[in-house]
Amino acid sequence: MPVRDGDGEVWAAMNVTVHAAETSVATLVNEHLPRLMRAAGEVSADWALWRSRPHAEVPRAGVPPWSAVI
Repeated sequence: MPVRDGDGEVWAAMNVTVHAAETSVATLVNEHLPRLMRAAGEVSADWALWRSRPHAEVPRAGVPPWSAVI
């Protein structure tokens, strides 16, 4: 499942790993998928909220503040 920011851009992904011989497709779809979707949605919402807040830029050690990396 994609983890998105507030603009809908994908920044990460989440998945579930199971043993194929021990987990049916029905279990994946009916139990794991809704939980995965909910978790990815919650992380996406948190990420969007965090990105919407102002952040102070902290200079990196050993890098002069006037040398912007582009």
